[in-house]
Amino acid sequence: MNASIRAEVVPVAVADFVDKVHQPSDQELTAFFEEHKDDIPDTASPQPGFRQPKMVAVEFVTATYGSFVDPDAVTAEDVKKYYDEHLEEFKSLDALTGDDEKRSG
Repeated sequence: MNASIRAEVVPVAVADFVDKVHQPSDQELTAFFEEHKDDIPDTASPQPGFRQPKMVAVEFVTATYGSFVDPDAVTAEDVKKYYDEHLEEFKSLDALTGDDEKRSG
């Protein structure tokens, strides 16, 4: 995004104006807060907001594959033996994915 702006800026000493603004009473502050307590702050709005926006709650779990599975428990010979014993199940892609059962059922 590329944006440009032309502005004329004048410095203003805030201290020169502090005594011209009255201090609100506790009742005025309470009423002001009550009026805006359910509004979420919006930087594009001149109206204040005191409600805290919802925050994201994140949780996660990490695990090590080896703590659940022993990769040495099944040998290459075991895999070959299982494959040879169940050869009919591996003759087509449909048999592997179960698509032939979905079509017939």
